[in-house]
Amino acid sequence: SGCEKCDAELVCQECYSGYTIQKHACDKCLQNCRTCGSSPTDCLSCYFMYELRNGACTIKREYVIGAVL
Repeated sequence: SGCEKCDAELVCQECYSGYTIQKHACDKCLQNCRTCGSSPTDCLSCYFMYELRNGACTIKREYVIGAVL
């Protein structure tokens, strides 16, 4: 699942956003990653309320209950 475009032999060539291609199949990016690079753990962009830090998506401080800003 997650494959957007296949070739004539039904081998995946392109994945939907939120997936990355691995050995002609689509693997889901880590939780909270909107897009990822060459591996599922390589986050490139994050969903709302999360920010990219060192290749991972972490919740923004302003959304943490009780956080001191």
